[in-house]
Amino acid sequence: MPLAYASIRPRAAAFVLDSLILLPGAFLSWWAWNAPGIAVYALVVAAVLAWSESDGAQATWGKRSVRIKVMESHGRETGWRRALIRNLLKLSPVALAGFSWRLALAIGVASVATMLVLRRHRTWYDLLAGTAVICLPGVGPSANENKGT
Repeated sequence: MPLAYASIRPRAAAFVLDSLILLPGAFLSWWAWNAPGIAVYALVVAAVLAWSESDGAQATWGKRSVRIKVMESHGRETGWRRALIRNLLKLSPVALAGFSWRLALAIGVASVATMLVLRRHRTWYDLLAGTAVICLPGVGPSANENKGT
């Protein structure tokens, strides 16, 4: 069965759900330490996200909620190191926000743009880390193909 790559809609929903959990810490780091605090917070969040994306479910709470997960681009489970690289790259705009919001915005736009342009909906940080976000069985385009619709 071919993999069903997650499109921007479930990935955005997972991002929003994860952000709801992580936002209070982001506000605290901004208020308390400004630029260095944001960078440290981004490193901690990257480690937490990597841990959740390399455990048995291979997904953050938000991804679990919308039934998507992170895998290596070849279909194997994501290990800790690859998940950490993915999340450090993914959170680079957050880490840079206190230093240069324009650069942070440009990196964020590049993430969305590559996801929209590439056939497998992979972001630039997925490409560099060798990962992909896929829909769990019964979700996504392949689920409709199996039903004959």
